Amino acid sequence: MDMSFVYGFIPKHGSVSNMIDKKSYELAERIIQRTDQTMMLEDQANEKEYLKAAVEDLAAQIREELRRSIWD
Repeated sequence: MDMSFVYGFIPKHGSVSNMIDKKSYELAERIIQRTDQTMMLEDQANEKEYLKAAVEDLAAQIREELRRSIWD
């Protein structure tokens, strides 16, 4: 039999890069939402556009640093 046995994991989101992007964005959203909730309680709520930009920036930073916490 002229064959090779291959065993591995295949990401559901197409590629490992896409999976890291998705996980980074989800972590950034959780962090920003938690902070925004505290700000709302202190009557210092932010605008939706600002929050979206903050999530994008934080997600990019998380992707760049490849934090372990994205897998939690």
